[in-house]
This record gives sequence, C-alpha cells and structure tokens, in this order.
Amino acid sequence: MKKLAAVLLIFAAFVAGVSGDLKVGDKAPPMKVAEWVKGQPVPALQKGRVYVVEFWASWCGPCVEGIPHLTELAKKYAESVTIIGVNVWEDPDATDNSYFATVKAFVEKMGSKMDYVVGIDGPAGEMAKTWMEAAGQNGIPAAFVVNGDGIIVWIGHPMNLDGVLEKVIAGTWDLETAKKHAQAEREVNDLLNSLYSELETVSVDEQKSLEFAARIDKHIEEKPALLSHFAVLKFQALLLKHPEKAMDVARSYIKGELRDDNDFLLSVATGILERDDPKMDYSLALEATRRFADSAGTDQFFTLDILAMAHYRNGNYVEAIVIGEHAVELVDKDIRAMVESGQEVPEGYRNIRDFLARRVETYKKRGAR
Repeated sequence: MKKLAAVLLIFAAFVAGVSGDLKVGDKAPPMKVAEWVKGQPVPALQKGRVYVVEFWASWCGPCVEGIPHLTELAKKYAESVTIIGVNVWEDPDATDNSYFATVKAFVEKMGSKMDYVVGIDGPAGEMAKTWMEAAGQNGIPAAFVVNGDGIIVWIGHPMNLDGVLEKVIAGTWDLETAKKHAQAEREVNDLLNSLYSELETVSVDEQKSLEFAARIDKHIEEKPALLSHFAVLKFQALLLKHPEKAMDVARSYIKGELRDDNDFLLSVATGILERDDPKMDYSLALEATRRFADSAGTDQFFTLDILAMAHYRNGNYVEAIVIGEHAVELVDKDIRAMVESGQEVPEGYRNIRDFLARRVETYKKRGAR
C-alpha cells in the first residue's frame, strides 16, 4: 500500500540525504506555515526571542515519542524561548489540504502532552523546501534553534535540545565551534548519501554487492561512530544476492553492538519481512521487531503492523491476528475522533485502515488451514 510504504520508508530513512545551502550560522528562512492549529501563530521570528522550529509528522514514531519532551522545554523556557512544531510530509502524495484534518485530530488527541505552537506545512511544502531540504535534512524529527538575531545556531534531533538551549539563552553558545561541527556532520552526510545512492545499483549485482560490503567494512574501521549507518548499508547490500551473508551480518549486530539501535532493528525487520524467501531468518526478524517495539512503544499502527507481520512469518497466527486487529483499532479510533469532531476523514487514512484489515484477513485464512 503506497501510503504505508511511504511511512516506513521515511521513518527508516534516518540519514540526511542531500547537502543544501542552508547552514548553521545562516539567517533563518521566513515562516511560511499554511495553517496554525495550536498556540499563538508566529508569522515571523521576532528579534530578541529564541526559537525552536521542529519538523514532525503524526506517523513518525520518534516524532511522537519526543513531543512530551518538547512540551517540557516549552514550559521550562517559556520566558525566552518559543517552540514551534511544524508538520511536514504528512502525506507525500497530497495535492490539497485534506490531510490537515488528520493533523488537527492528532494534535487534539495529544492535548496537554503537545503544549506548544503547532502549524502545518501546505501541500506545496514551502516550509519543507525552505528549511528542511535547504539544510539537507530529509529525516524527521529535526529541530532548528534560532537565536535572538535570527541566526540558525544548531540543527539536530529535538531530544538533544536541552544543553543547546541553556547555552543559547545564557549567551555562552560558541557559534564558530558549532559551525565547524555542523560542517563535519555535513561531510558525513554527503558520504552516507553517496553510499545509499550507490546501494540501489550494487544490491542487485552478486559481485558488486560483495565489493560494496567490503568497502563498508573499511568505513567501519575508519568511522566506528557511524556503525549503525554502515551496518544498515552492508545488510541491505547483501540481502538480495547474498541473503545468508546478510542474515549473518544482522544476527551478529543484533546479538551485539546494535541490539538496542532502533534504526538498525527496523531496517533488518522490514528488509526480511517483506521477502517471501526461505533464506530469510524470520525468527531474527521477530527478535528485531520485538526489540524495536519495546523501545518505540506499541501505540502506533505501523509498529503493530510490523510486529503482526513478524509473528505471521513465524507461524504465530493467533498473535498476528490479535496484534493486527489492535493496529486496525488504533486507526478506527482516530477515524472516529475525526468524525465526532466534524472533520473530514482523508481517503488515505481510510486506505491505511483497509490495508491493515486485509492483512488481518490474510492471517486468519492462513491460521485456519
């Protein structure tokens, strides 16, 4: 299903894919939010005020996980900082604002857990283009800290904001050092983006995939801090033409250094589960999925969908049915909330519900055999 595939693809794409022109030390772009749905609108960033402009989507597990923390920061630094959550990429295929209803229902459901300014990017994606894409950020959540002079002083994951805000507010933030760190990160992102682009061609070639995996090993030796990224690349490079080797790679890291790395766990789980192949280690996929679910939580339909599929692949049909039905219930609950509040339910959201329901029917038919 196109929408669900986009959800999983973007959620798993944790690398900033392209280098843009917007950098730490540059003037912040204008605020071009299509509609403000909570808090006092911020049509422009005011001089003397510190801002956090954070980009998120309702389907993004890490985004949802970080919302309460942003609320804590908004309350803690209310006198000097305005936190703005800008919804982007809610529906990658949207041509109108029908997805606004989904966002509004989500914000209303979050209630006091999401207690800061919230806006929605329009279908033209102006905020995504002028902020995210301009800065080479194609993974969410992502946050930009803008100082009182309107200068971007930091770009990163919103869960890492605490120390940054304290220094920016106190006037002790070292912008020059931050610029150097940001440049180093951009160079890393350029490398990863180049490797991911190359992956598309090498993964379908037996010899090239092996050569690519060997090069990844050298990168791991040179940059061990990027093990999670490189391990995903190596696993994916080997998966199509050398599945046994890919399983060995995944098994080694899941049992060892990356046992708690959600990005790697999700990549392994989805990579294995989407293939109907006896060479796939479905028990390993179930272990990876369970670890991911334990960390990310099971209050999002896509997490439950992956977990249900993992049980299905392992022949645990009762578990697959129960978990799959729970995923459907979560979507049904959101749909009911939209209807009760008089909001139009986007067709894409109903399509997700139907897709999940069909999955459950498949589990039931297989379990009845």
